[in-house]
Amino acid sequence: MDLTDSAMPLNESRSASAVLVVEDEAVIAMEIESRLKVMGYRVVGCAASSQEALAIVARDRPDVILMDINIQGGRDGVEVAKEMRREHGIPSIFLTAYGDDATIRRAAESNPLSFLTKPFSDREVRAAIEIGLYRQAKEEELRRSREQLEKKNQELSAALASIRVLQGLLPMCAWCKHIRDDKGYWQEVADYLAAHTDADLAPTVCPACAREFGLPFPHAQS
Repeated sequence: MDLTDSAMPLNESRSASAVLVVEDEAVIAMEIESRLKVMGYRVVGCAASSQEALAIVARDRPDVILMDINIQGGRDGVEVAKEMRREHGIPSIFLTAYGDDATIRRAAESNPLSFLTKPFSDREVRAAIEIGLYRQAKEEELRRSREQLEKKNQELSAALASIRVLQGLLPMCAWCKHIRDDKGYWQEVADYLAAHTDADLAPTVCPACAREFGLPFPHAQS
């Protein structure tokens, strides 16, 4: 695996990105870790198995995972990457010596940031991490924008519904109690509400009117 070319450190704005290396070959894992540190990344750990990888993620929450597909433990890298993405929202970059179509299709199901076939250079790794993290950030930004837009739409719908119901709160004549609409016409309250709102007005008689006009009002209180 060639990790010797273009090992210039990243600028300080990206140097804090945390990376987890999941690789069951100890020598390769140490080499990857060393080169990542030279490039300015913060390596939170190296895991040889699915169990180790899950434990480190729960503890340190890296920004991205460099994931070998064939690892120790009960699950391979593809299964672990799927869980990382689903449960923690952490993306993976696959590092593998197996580039066959079936493997690539399985890996694609975990929505990885990239797929690098061994041997790979440090330039390729750095490009995959930087481009992947940038894409991840933009996708998150787009998701938040969509959530905010949906919230604003819901608030607008609620406001419009309130306006629709409260359109009856317009100038009212103190004498005859007629309401003036937005065109300057005066209408009976009931007529106005029926025409301009969603209110369902059921006609009724108050106790005072029932007594005054001798109307039946079984529920009237004295």
